[in-house]
Amino acid sequence: MKIFFTASIPSLKTHRPYYHAIVNNLKARGHTIFEEVLVKQPKNRMGFSRNQMQKWWTTFSNQLSDTDLVLAEASYPSNVQVGFLIGWLLAKGKPVILLYQEDKDPSFIDRHFDKRLVKSEYNLSNLDEVLDWVLEEVGHNIDRRFTFFISSDIDAYLDKVVASQGVSRAEFIRNLIENQMEDN
Repeated sequence: MKIFFTASIPSLKTHRPYYHAIVNNLKARGHTIFEEVLVKQPKNRMGFSRNQMQKWWTTFSNQLSDTDLVLAEASYPSNVQVGFLIGWLLAKGKPVILLYQEDKDPSFIDRHFDKRLVKSEYNLSNLDEVLDWVLEEVGHNIDRRFTFFISSDIDAYLDKVVASQGVSRAEFIRNLIENQMEDN
């Protein structure tokens, strides 16, 4: 899987061992990790030129679009960065794993917040077991691909729908199924 890892940047200096333990464990499992928080970056993005900021944003948003899920170390989410990213990604339908150290529960972000959120306490000694559990849990929330054949009549109809409603074929079909699920 492709996993985007994020955590509190201001806490990087003191919590680097936790962040690295998580990332290294996931890499050892064969996952591709986007670890922006661990990459050396300027203290202030406000110093970026317009071109640098555009390049950074393109890379950042491409990684988020390409990722299967997000894993946030949220023991110290008192900064806007982690909380905003979690909310934004959940709103976009991305599954999020939220890990926090013992006695550091970010209590305002919980399972009732979104069904795609999996949250767990951890420490360095139980990290492997916790990651086993959260990865299995989030596996139930990852979108599945479903491919099927359609007749030329259905194909022509979908072309009309796409042109008139400005939605993709997949989006139109997904909406039909979701509406049917609500009716039942």
